Amino acid sequence: FIYATLHHDRALHNKAIKALIITSFIFALIAVTALIFLPELYHLTHGNGWKPSYVQKSYKPAAAAGALMIPALFWVATSHTGKWKILSYSSCGLFLAAIFMTANKAAFAGLLAAFALFVLLTVFHRHNRTRVILTIAVFLASILAVFYWLYVTRGSMPYPDYDWPAPPWLIDWHRQSIWSFAWDQGSNNRWFGTGINAIDKLEGSKSLSPFLTSTTNIPFHPHNWAVEVVIETGFIGFFSLLAFIGYATLRMIKLYFKTSSTAIMGALCVWAVYWGSGLFNFSFWSVWWQASFLILSALCLSGHSHSKNNSITS
Repeated sequence: FIYATLHHDRALHNKAIKALIITSFIFALIAVTALIFLPELYHLTHGNGWKPSYVQKSYKPAAAAGALMIPALFWVATSHTGKWKILSYSSCGLFLAAIFMTANKAAFAGLLAAFALFVLLTVFHRHNRTRVILTIAVFLASILAVFYWLYVTRGSMPYPDYDWPAPPWLIDWHRQSIWSFAWDQGSNNRWFGTGINAIDKLEGSKSLSPFLTSTTNIPFHPHNWAVEVVIETGFIGFFSLLAFIGYATLRMIKLYFKTSSTAIMGALCVWAVYWGSGLFNFSFWSVWWQASFLILSALCLSGHSHSKNNSITS
């Protein structure tokens, strides 16, 4: 509905973009200010008065939403001028700062997925060799920097003696234990699953984890949309979803190669952040996460219709 409305109403789409720019900047500025030196802002904006506290954990969802908004805001910055361009780029920088200060690794994973897709589209689309080489170099440097950061921050941390599928410094052992438990519990319902949004009700899911006595085997959700969809809807549901994602993505890639539309590129990167971040956090059924993804996708996709003359000046 949002896409259809904005697709047919250019003026309304421009208003929606302006609203996104202004609210994103204000929200990101408040978040970064609270994280750096004024945590009281968090409680003030939540109606809890003026009181200090540790707010890094409280702003992790904000950082996650910021990662999803960065591709859309970056597209807006490239297609607008004047103060709108400045505010859009500023919001991207503020959201990146919030992601770093909250150490939201799922958000980093989503941004790297979007960057990887951007690199692939740049390599295979009609761009000059210098731009392609520079883009690949920056991406590889980003990957190495993130891996180094993870190894430094996690490499010396103790973890239970177990044959973990992935190095615990790369993917924390807590998540790996949740995924392993969920996979084992769904072994009797591989084709049709155990039921939608019911993974935390499986037998033993509320029992304390053998690796961490303060956490249950599945704390509300498994922090991985692929695991959750496989367990709850089986291989039938999982491969149906993969077919949809693959088909929609290929359609958008084909459209991008045909038109070089930055709006389509923005939509593709929003998709990459959503599905990439969701492999390490969030419930697939989380309403705020789905709504953010769908609204931003609608803004980008409808923007493609107006992209030829969609330039707002200061």
